[in-house]
Amino acid sequence: MKISNKRTIQAVIVILSLVVALVYLYVRVEQINSTNSLIAKFRTEKQSMAVENADQGLIEKMFPKSAGIALFVDNLYEAARMAGIKRHAVSTLKTGDVSARRNVKKGVTGESGQVLKTYVLKISLEGNYRDTAEYIREVQNIERYKRIVEFAMRPADKLLKTDITIEIYSVGGQDVAQ
Repeated sequence: MKISNKRTIQAVIVILSLVVALVYLYVRVEQINSTNSLIAKFRTEKQSMAVENADQGLIEKMFPKSAGIALFVDNLYEAARMAGIKRHAVSTLKTGDVSARRNVKKGVTGESGQVLKTYVLKISLEGNYRDTAEYIREVQNIERYKRIVEFAMRPADKLLKTDITIEIYSVGGQDVAQ
């Protein structure tokens, strides 16, 4: 082979190598651009979902995941003991036993399918005015998302007979121990 043929072959190989390298780089740049556009699309969708699910996050932060009824009832009996209430009873009611006007509107909080649940407790107690007022103050200080929906006081044997209905809210169900 002549030297000019060798140089021509070397030049063709170099040019073909450059063309293959440029084609490879072009394909890789297109893949990177495609990936970057997908990432941008997912970020936008994530931001829009975050805005849509903002209420769900607030609800889940505001309400506990479990109702903790057993602990709450223990807290009620402790409050009665601290207030000096002698006759005190707590019973649970089925949510269906409570009229619809008092129930919180139960709706789905998001795509997770969690529902705001309501548990109703009926409290009956007898005590003098001061002890009853102290008991109510103690109940209000118990850490739990609750609402007093009925409150009735009437005189009975030189004491006040008080009936209280309380609703407790949670995002999930009751505790396992219940």
